[in-house]
Amino acid sequence: MLTIRTITSDAKEIVDYYEEDEVLVDAHERSYTESGVISEIDEMTIAVWYGKAAEILEQKGHAGREDFITLSRGTKPGTNERIREEKPNPEDKERLGHDLCFSAPKSVSMALHIEGDNRVFDAHTKAVKEAMDAAEKRYAQAQIQVNGVRSVVNTDNLAMVMIPHHTSREGDLNLHTHVYVMNGTLCPDGKWRALQHEDLVHTQWLGSYYRQKLAENMQELGYRIYETKDGFELQGYSRKDIEVVSRGEWPSSPNDISALEQFERNPKLKEAYQKAAKAYRKETGR
Repeated sequence: MLTIRTITSDAKEIVDYYEEDEVLVDAHERSYTESGVISEIDEMTIAVWYGKAAEILEQKGHAGREDFITLSRGTKPGTNERIREEKPNPEDKERLGHDLCFSAPKSVSMALHIEGDNRVFDAHTKAVKEAMDAAEKRYAQAQIQVNGVRSVVNTDNLAMVMIPHHTSREGDLNLHTHVYVMNGTLCPDGKWRALQHEDLVHTQWLGSYYRQKLAENMQELGYRIYETKDGFELQGYSRKDIEVVSRGEWPSSPNDISALEQFERNPKLKEAYQKAAKAYRKETGR
């Protein structure tokens, strides 16, 4: 499933939701193994930069909170240069970016969080990247004016942050990734301008494209799928199990899902789930 939201500067609670997200961390906050390699759990719970414009801006790897906020507000990190035109009145509402949220089918979340198949997270992330690669080619655009005539040009570059989450706002298992698209793109004339965003926010096919790619990726891992009215689910997961997870009753109702024991035997996934649940409780106050 795909949902799209435009983020504007006047919606403080929404802006805070992204800027205060626990997956945005700076280097000193990350968890490393004894060998100095970033931990597997952090790989599944830390935001990362993506897109050609991010590369141009030298934003690579894990996304730090400070750089995320600076770029979202329209300024290149470490400089005074803008990625879009500055508003004449700083108090005016400004479009900061867009959130494209890709949610995996419930049984895919169960395969990751209950069965402990970490490959599922990579399959989901790959599908999100494939969808956003297609979006970058089709929707990276800006308006330019030459001799008083306005036109739309393709730029082929977006600056994005991929923000992985493992639970829904209701607290049930829900593997999904927010792709925060910054409102700025580098034009062919070498100038940065705001995105021409109308086509992007009204896209109808991108969610289906993500589901298609995810289905292909899961089948490559050996899973079998069956079609549903919303896309697909994985064979081997009963409707009852999916409904239990959807109600947010897992993992407090172990008798409903026999595979819970497998989750308990996988401390790494248990840690990831607990981290996601902590973030959820902080957000909702529950």
